[in-house]
Amino acid sequence: MDARVQMKKYFYVDKKGYVFRSLARYDSKVKGARPEKIYIGKICDGDRNYFVPNKRYFELYPEEKGKDTLPIQADSIAFGNFALLKEIIGKLHLYECMAYAFSVSDDDTVKGEDEAKTELALDLACYMINGESGDIQHFPDYCFKNAIWSKKLYSDSEISGFLKTDITDRVRERFLLKWQQFNRDTFREPIFVCYDSTNFNSVSEGITFLEYGYAKDDKGKAQFNLECVIKSKDGLPLAYDTFPGSIIDIRQCQSMLTLLNNLGYKNITLVCDRGYISKDNIKEIMEKGYSFLFMVKDNLIMKKNIVYRHGDEIRDSVSCYYPDYDVFAKTYEDVIYDDIKVFHHVFYTSDISKEDRRYFFESIKAKEEELNSMVGKKIETTKPQMESTYGKYFDLTYGDIQGDRLVLRGFAKNGEKIDKEYRMLSFYTLISDKEMTIPEVMEQYRLRDRVEKSFMYIKTNFRLKAFHTHSNDTTLSKVFICFIASIIRSVLVDRTRKLREETKDTKNYTVRSSLLEMAKIEATRTALGSGRRIRYILTNKQKRILHAFDMKEEEIDKELDSFKDLDQIKADKKI
Repeated sequence: MDARVQMKKYFYVDKKGYVFRSLARYDSKVKGARPEKIYIGKICDGDRNYFVPNKRYFELYPEEKGKDTLPIQADSIAFGNFALLKEIIGKLHLYECMAYAFSVSDDDTVKGEDEAKTELALDLACYMINGESGDIQHFPDYCFKNAIWSKKLYSDSEISGFLKTDITDRVRERFLLKWQQFNRDTFREPIFVCYDSTNFNSVSEGITFLEYGYAKDDKGKAQFNLECVIKSKDGLPLAYDTFPGSIIDIRQCQSMLTLLNNLGYKNITLVCDRGYISKDNIKEIMEKGYSFLFMVKDNLIMKKNIVYRHGDEIRDSVSCYYPDYDVFAKTYEDVIYDDIKVFHHVFYTSDISKEDRRYFFESIKAKEEELNSMVGKKIETTKPQMESTYGKYFDLTYGDIQGDRLVLRGFAKNGEKIDKEYRMLSFYTLISDKEMTIPEVMEQYRLRDRVEKSFMYIKTNFRLKAFHTHSNDTTLSKVFICFIASIIRSVLVDRTRKLREETKDTKNYTVRSSLLEMAKIEATRTALGSGRRIRYILTNKQKRILHAFDMKEEEIDKELDSFKDLDQIKADKKI
């Protein structure tokens, strides 16, 4: 194995890959110092992070003589977490999906180049999970201490080139199509899926789809939006898409429905929050053969009408009480948007959040201040507009209309109207196109937070609240890798949750603690340097984690038998 030395800030590389250091030498002719290039080695296989030193290097740095040279990977590398994630990837058929996506042919034939791209993409996804970071520049350092799929160590520039040129629209589309095919059996029976979107910020001028819009986080910054559909039962991501930041959720919904339909998804019920409800979206869902469960906006007339008709009946009826959820609820058949028949699920709870209460009274106060500023003045509006905006809380009196302007003479709070609106805060309603029991509605809408938690994990644990990319291609590629990582992590979340329930241990079996525990299973290089072995027996905690993922102890050893680290691969090439 050739000697390897890590690059330093004051070492440079010329166009041919030779490493040099620039030193100042005194020149008697010019009576001053002149820079002199001293060549000290050559970079390793295109990797600018390391180089092979020559004789001159050891003349400049004699203290380096006699030291063991730095291997490509450490003598002991984390292996248990790699074996665990590889098991998940295998059961999900992610390798096959990725290989098909990168394949230049339309069949499942995988060539060497496609295999290398597949392995790098999976390594980057595993890095995001294990390292809890989306900062790709630290990936080479991660490879030094961790087992990886790839057969070589990629430099920063090679990874940047991969993200910029290799993960194309065709790759992403082919992956989603193959991913649906491997999940096809799941949809033989109707299932619920959660659909939501979030925004990501960037200040890069090279990302052309960055636009200003309604920001859920970091308001006032340019953004792009990410929408995702996941299975409610286990949180498994199914599809995703990106769109410019100025497009609001309610308008983008139909685009996602088209994507799901083109991919071949069937027998699904979309569970969405109140931001997606509209006549066009509901009709599009039904035309595609899908079903829906929507939370209804507070300001929609459909909610007010059904609460006014049945609110007292629900609130005062013991038969409508569900003790497991501490709510009063009942389902009614209803017609919305003139001709759409739905089941309207009405819920009442006396537990009004402090935030809702504060917002309600602050809203009244703000409207009162606005009216005070209008009294006695000419206003460019109409009576219907004034009543719609302020008539919910105030009785308004008007003066004579002067030209095309309205004069507000006075106003007074209407306590009865305010009480009526305040009582509406205790009610929330959901609509579905199919009949559902109240417990089914509660459970399915409660599971909707899985997609929100997935977004939160990407932003916080992957540290991608703001994407540090500088072009459309690298940004979309990074989103794609995040999607792959989210698929793998969804299995980790689901299995560790069940493990915590079984052991009643909420501390030691989180996703993070489980991965850290598995990383303690290290593959150590043997004295002869011909392979690696697991030095220590597995702990009970490690065995429980393996069991939770349907793995046996001997599978770790079996995986290690077929594993070759980068130093072994390089040595084999020389033979």
